[in-house]
Amino acid sequence: MMKYVYLSFMLFFLSGCIGDRLVFRDKGDAVVLKNSICIASEPGDIVGFYMLSYSVNNYHPPLVMEDGIARKYPNTCIKVELVNNSDYGLVYTINGKNYRFEFNIDVNGKITKTYSKS
Repeated sequence: MMKYVYLSFMLFFLSGCIGDRLVFRDKGDAVVLKNSICIASEPGDIVGFYMLSYSVNNYHPPLVMEDGIARKYPNTCIKVELVNNSDYGLVYTINGKNYRFEFNIDVNGKITKTYSKS
């Protein structure tokens, strides 16, 4: 009986270690317009994933998301209708590296980058 208890205990702890998490710590950059967001890129860059969330729905579910894509420079713009008085978070993968870009739009429509590439 104790053998099964130990086995269950070990499986419980190991289940939290399966796979690795996608971490988007690196600061990214983008050009934000009223109807689109263009991820900063250069010739040869390939966007493989992006997800845009916003505060209106508590960042879930994502406003727009694409995975398993191969958008090549200069086709790195995301068409989306942005609303005033909201905070946005964009995470994306470019050339296999993960980036994060955050911005907000105030009630007057002014766009402010809150977390961008230095």
